Amino acid sequence: MVKMIRPIQNSPAATRPGAIARRGGVAQGCLIALAVLLAIAIAGGVFVYLNWRGWAASGMRQATTAIVQDAPLSDTEKQEVIDQVDRVALAFENGDIGFVQMGELLERLQDGPLLPAGIAYGAYSEYIEPAELTDDEKTAGRVAMDRVARGIAENTIDPEKLGDVLQPIAAAPVSKGGGSVTINTGSWQITIKPPEDTTPEEIREVIANAATLADEQAIPDERYELDVSEELRKVIDEVLAQSSG
Repeated sequence: MVKMIRPIQNSPAATRPGAIARRGGVAQGCLIALAVLLAIAIAGGVFVYLNWRGWAASGMRQATTAIVQDAPLSDTEKQEVIDQVDRVALAFENGDIGFVQMGELLERLQDGPLLPAGIAYGAYSEYIEPAELTDDEKTAGRVAMDRVARGIAENTIDPEKLGDVLQPIAAAPVSKGGGSVTINTGSWQITIKPPEDTTPEEIREVIANAATLADEQAIPDERYELDVSEELRKVIDEVLAQSSG
């Protein structure tokens, strides 16, 4: 859901579901989803090789805590995210959930709204905000991306539509020495230019695409902030309930 991975170019990691690859960061908005995915995957791997639940749970907590601290969230929200991951870590450590449930949790996080909504947020922070646009254009861009994120979170916008939104800044796949950004959520993939290689006109087209998509689905024309910890809680509740049922 990794702090924006600095990948080895042509690495298989750049094409795995949930991966975002470039020489720098692309979307801090999806940091939390990626962090949680990574932490749970690490714990699952440790379980397979060492069968040492306590060590794995500790590693999950430490990995998530370290990454979440750099996220663009309030201190309260950071703690709430960590608290949710602690629930998973404790359940795993106590044997209440096992490798199968960890895998299901990974899948649900990957298929849920956190990652694609985070990409929409990141499109603003990494591409629109630093672009040579007027303040009004940037504000419009932020609202447009918020609306897309909201539509994804509320299941009124198909996450794959993000590919259409970002099409004006599409690029060739990541190659050795290149700076392109490859986003792979598992259900769709797109490679886009690094921010410094985009033009103001291309960014305006991205904003227009986002606004059009939101208009088509009647998403309110206002700011929106995804409740990361609440989305985590819902997924974790479902998995833990199934394991105890």
